[in-house]
Amino acid sequence: MSVAVAALWVACFVLTYTFPFLNKNFGAAWTFWIYAAICAGDLLFIRQRLPETKGNRWNRSSRCSESTPESHNDVATLGIRRLSGV
Repeated sequence: MSVAVAALWVACFVLTYTFPFLNKNFGAAWTFWIYAAICAGDLLFIRQRLPETKGNRWNRSSRCSESTPESHNDVATLGIRRLSGV
C-alpha cells in the first residue's frame, strides 16, 4: 500500500507541476485533452496487464500477484483466517 501512496503523491506532484506550463502554452481545452489521453493510455495498459479477479476469492487473487513461495502464502492465509474467524 505504501507504494501506491507514493505513486499517488508523485502523480499529484507531476500534475501540479505541469498543469500551469501546459495551460499557458496550449490552453485549458488542450491541456485537459492531453491528460485525458494519458488516462486512456493508462486504462489500456491496466486492461492488458492486470489479471481479472472478478469472482475469485481475495486470497486466490493475492496469490496470483505474489512471487513468494507457496508455503509462505499458506502461513499468511492461516494467520488471516485466525484473525477473521473463518
